[in-house]
Amino acid sequence: MKRSRRWYGLLVVAATMLMFGALGQTDIKTIIIDATEDAYVVTDIADVEDEQGFREKNYGDLEFLKTWYAWGVVGDERLVSIDLVKFNLAELKGKEVESAMLQLYARTANLREPARLVDVHRVREAWSEDDVTFNSRPSWDPAPIATAAIYGAGGWYSWNITGSVIEAVRSGEVSVAVALRSVAEESEEQVVFVSTEGLSKMPRLMVTVQATPTDIPIWIWFVIGALVIVILSVGFMAVRRPWNRAKA
Repeated sequence: MKRSRRWYGLLVVAATMLMFGALGQTDIKTIIIDATEDAYVVTDIADVEDEQGFREKNYGDLEFLKTWYAWGVVGDERLVSIDLVKFNLAELKGKEVESAMLQLYARTANLREPARLVDVHRVREAWSEDDVTFNSRPSWDPAPIATAAIYGAGGWYSWNITGSVIEAVRSGEVSVAVALRSVAEESEEQVVFVSTEGLSKMPRLMVTVQATPTDIPIWIWFVIGALVIVILSVGFMAVRRPWNRAKA
């Protein structure tokens, strides 16, 4: 009888460890964060006086982001445009970020070569899509934090910016600048991405985090509960059998 009760006690302990072990388990969860603001800025490097007004114009209300240059195709023009994209990271506070991928959808790609490298730089100053221009543009780190090869239009492209996102979670937002890696004289290239105004296929962050117990699907809790009940039932029956024989 004492031995049976001892086994029952061990089963109860095992069931308890299983339940709390499951509570402590973590899993990977994917969070998609859409961009909150975006725009692109344009300058003609050869036009010091900005006679065409590129540097003071705001391009934040368009359905696309134009990553572009036109270098001496028409006269001495040296046009360059750079994209700015911002994300709110409030959803990530208190979570352990495993990875963060910036994703942009290319709707147009006019390239001179089979592939073109596009760099992403960390922006560390405030800006607004409603009024940002080339002249009022925020500064960004000169070294890129990620690079991707663009092959053509009609697809998503990704940049791994995990480190920058982890660093920026505390401040609540992260923003980046997107630019072509290099330009060629007497030529023109562009990659046009969908913007937030495009709604469908807008810029996004694909973030994986460690899921907390409250993030675990409800069906898993039912499975855990069923296992605990089975274990306790088996233990209870094991205790009752010798007790019943003793009474007989």
